[in-house]
Amino acid sequence: MANKKILIVDDNAKVRKDLHTLLQLMDQVEIIGEAANGEGAIQQVLVLNPDIVIIDPDMPGNGGYEAIRQIKAIRSKHLIIALTIRSDHQARQRALDAGADMFFVKGDDVLTMLESVRLPSPIF
Repeated sequence: MANKKILIVDDNAKVRKDLHTLLQLMDQVEIIGEAANGEGAIQQVLVLNPDIVIIDPDMPGNGGYEAIRQIKAIRSKHLIIALTIRSDHQARQRALDAGADMFFVKGDDVLTMLESVRLPSPIF
């Protein structure tokens, strides 16, 4: 089975580093890039063609919600995991409406999120 190619998108460098470290420990996963904002995420998707995009939808500038919409418009087959500090229903619904396939809250059980990367199926 081929490795799943992952793009990590978060405006916080520590979050990107921590996710990168955790994901590197998994079999069949390859981190192919990182971006610090929505514009960077879209450019990385076009160049790197990841299988999975883990993105914080609440980033400033061309935020993550808009980036999710554009990534889904460009390549609908990409699995998009929204990862945010917001746990409210409105954030979850906005992510779903934008096109995210899964939604996780930072600080929740990280093992559940990591397992979803390995065996993806929509989680909301």
